[in-house]
Amino acid sequence: MEKTSIAHRACYSDPDHGTARSEGPSAQRTRSRHAAVHTLLAQGASHGQIMRKLHLSRNTVKKYAAAEHAEQLIHGPRYSTTLVDPFRDYLRKRRAIEPNVATWTLLGEIKAMGYQGGSTLLYRYLGQGRADGEHPPPSPRRLTRWITTNPAKLTPAQQTRLEHTLKRCPELQAVAGHVRSFAALLTTDHDGNLDEHTARLDAWIDKVHTDQQAPALRSFAEGLLIDHDAVAAALALPYSNGPTEGVVNKIKLLKRQTYGKAGLSLLRKRILLAQKHHG
Repeated sequence: MEKTSIAHRACYSDPDHGTARSEGPSAQRTRSRHAAVHTLLAQGASHGQIMRKLHLSRNTVKKYAAAEHAEQLIHGPRYSTTLVDPFRDYLRKRRAIEPNVATWTLLGEIKAMGYQGGSTLLYRYLGQGRADGEHPPPSPRRLTRWITTNPAKLTPAQQTRLEHTLKRCPELQAVAGHVRSFAALLTTDHDGNLDEHTARLDAWIDKVHTDQQAPALRSFAEGLLIDHDAVAAALALPYSNGPTEGVVNKIKLLKRQTYGKAGLSLLRKRILLAQKHHG
């Protein structure tokens, strides 16, 4: 899903889908280099020839050659969550009404609303332009997390931003539908009806195979075919190897705690004692 989000970033990041976006010099340079590298690759040039022609290092050429889309190499500004975030919409609307309002005035207003931060944080937040315009498009990783999370567990703000983002890109919206359909396969009752669950799994795989907009998801579906019988059984039957995996994880933890300090005999005793205590 993250690969698909990266591939369609130009679609959902552009509010005027299809028009040229305003980008910084770094993003423009990345797009230009990516186009140049892939043009030479299509002409049959080797990595060494591309290095000499474009005056790039070998690792840089490898990086650009491995990226199918330029968006995979372009990273927008990454901001961490701050105490100002809950008041962003208020600040945006307030500055739209009075563009020259003093930051000190805004500080007093949001403090009355419950803001617990200081003036420096607010000055930096506004200086970075984080209260300007609508919410910036989410990063591919954040968008992936929203799509793969149970909608009931998203906050109202996250649900609104997810819906707004997907509306900008119909292709990505279709892929998100596949993800939710697969989640429905995993969360249905394990009633033992193998034939019914197998049919539903096969229908999902066939539907993904016909979608040309999701090559990464199609690759995932092909991987399911390799273990088709096991996947179908996992959907239909109530059995789980979770307890076994839990024991294995505990053994690995005990092993790491004494790594290089003791031998097998102590590890064996700790494992047996841990199992006895757990029982």
